[in-house]
Amino acid sequence: RNGCTILDDIDGLVYRYNNSVISNCYKGFYLNIPDFPAYHYIGNIQLYNSFHIFTSFGCPYECTFCDIHLLFPKKIVYRDLNKVIEEIRLIKSIKKNKKFFIIIDDEAFLINRERVIKFCNLLRLRR
Repeated sequence: RNGCTILDDIDGLVYRYNNSVISNCYKGFYLNIPDFPAYHYIGNIQLYNSFHIFTSFGCPYECTFCDIHLLFPKKIVYRDLNKVIEEIRLIKSIKKNKKFFIIIDDEAFLINRERVIKFCNLLRLRR
């Protein structure tokens, strides 16, 4: 296939080929981020005690120990914070007053101080 590997058409895949690191970009994945994960497909979701939430994707740095810059080259794509709060409220309604943990999985959550403050204020207002 004209020097291409068989893995070229798999969006988002990062792999080694001939001593090189090859990164197939997401080709717009981050432009079409769904509002919420498909929690309705998770069987026995009431058994889970923790939920991982992304408020953004990507990172502006190129740390050697991390691969995020290969997937989102020097870019941060932010989710609408109102949608993040709605997701937390959805989880809260699924758990029905049972205790659970929210884990924010962003690589660069703390980079934008104003956004973190806005998130905390929204969270406080919309409990």
